[in-house]
Amino acid sequence: MDKNKSARARIRASWAGRMLDKLNAGEQFPDSYSYPVQVWKLGGLMH
Repeated sequence: MDKNKSARARIRASWAGRMLDKLNAGEQFPDSYSYPVQVWKLGGLMH
């Protein structure tokens, strides 16, 4: 379990480092993100 936690921490630290590099280089981040959403209706049971 600790091994998995450590791997996740390294991945998150790497991602954060890349984001900081972009920010320090003056790059702007998008103010929105297109996120796909799917909705299902199962008969008339949903209110």
